Amino acid sequence: MSRAKAVRLTMVLLCLFAAGFFGVQSFKAGEKADSLWQNVTICMAEKLSVEDVGNLWDKVSDAAAEDDGKAFSFTAWKEQTDQTVTDPDLGRSVQTHVVSLYGSSESVLPVAPVLDADDAAGCLVAKDTAWQLFGSTDVVGQTICVDANVYTIRGIVMIPATGVYVQIRGNESVHKQMKFNRLTLGVADTESGNQFLSEYALTGRVIRSDNLLDVTRYTELIPGKWSDFDGWKQNWKRLQQEIRQNRMMRKTTIEDTCETWYQTRIEDLLLEVVCVVLGVILLPPFRANGRMRHSKKQRKCHDAGDHTCENNGI
Repeated sequence: MSRAKAVRLTMVLLCLFAAGFFGVQSFKAGEKADSLWQNVTICMAEKLSVEDVGNLWDKVSDAAAEDDGKAFSFTAWKEQTDQTVTDPDLGRSVQTHVVSLYGSSESVLPVAPVLDADDAAGCLVAKDTAWQLFGSTDVVGQTICVDANVYTIRGIVMIPATGVYVQIRGNESVHKQMKFNRLTLGVADTESGNQFLSEYALTGRVIRSDNLLDVTRYTELIPGKWSDFDGWKQNWKRLQQEIRQNRMMRKTTIEDTCETWYQTRIEDLLLEVVCVVLGVILLPPFRANGRMRHSKKQRKCHDAGDHTCENNGI
């Protein structure tokens, strides 16, 4: 094998290795985002007070009781940035975001320990925040102080890596001024989110943080009839509007984390494709050079009148 061929073969192998690497990274990024963004989240056009959420909670609970638990469940929440969280024993403090929940944390953090809706004394702490406060993530049972309120740590959140999550339900009298701007439902499909808004006369919109490679995004473009060109146009405009609204919206840490991972998934997937294409481009010269040398030998044998070449299969 010539040196040039060896170099090209090495480059092809490197391209294939890089393609495999980016493919794995793309899969992992998408998997992380999908694990966090499992349920429908609604961005409220008008923020809901603690009293509003309490009334909504009662209505939804009554509907669930009448429908054998098949009705909607939800968690209202709000993220506050640059909040001071303190370890009352060591006196350490960190600045991080605090998410106030009205309802179970399971809908908002599907892959984390659950902070129950009636656990007003408990909280969840993200892993990096736990390290900053205690120098460890083995801190379940320890206490922290948030806005003069003391909470007992019930679990560690791995994704996202920063933040504190506290329960408002049961502490309504302490948080009368709280306004919630997010509702996360216990369901995954977008249409259920729109149905929830309509059923309870709420103003808001479903946040679409799923990636642009999700087939569901594009199947939603299909109108009732394939020949309905106005339907195609309207659905395309609606998709563009959703994407534009998501870009302009002030995102929470959870939403920003999901969007970053989805973007990473797309970028790594594109890099994977580029590496595969480069590898394919480098392959043809091998075949071409081989055929060229074979043809030269045939011409040389023919000119020399050497019939042994034919016997040797040249």
